[in-house]
Amino acid sequence: MRDWFASNWWWLLPIVGGIALVTFKVHRRGGDEPLVQRIFYAMFPILDAKSEVRRQLTPRIIILWSIGMVIAIAYAIYDGAFGP
Repeated sequence: MRDWFASNWWWLLPIVGGIALVTFKVHRRGGDEPLVQRIFYAMFPILDAKSEVRRQLTPRIIILWSIGMVIAIAYAIYDGAFGP
């Protein structure tokens, strides 16, 4: 068993850490929704109608984020077509 943990720690650690992170975020958020909905809103607070993160989302931020994504996609296409 010790040998198995020694050779497989690299994928076991993120799974345990991910579960702990989700549990912490759900507990910190609170709420009286069903558990699945609480997990979803804890992981994606931008989709929660009562979230402070959603209230801070302005059209200017969406436009700047979209421009950045277009630049990143254009660079990925350019680098893939003309790269080594």
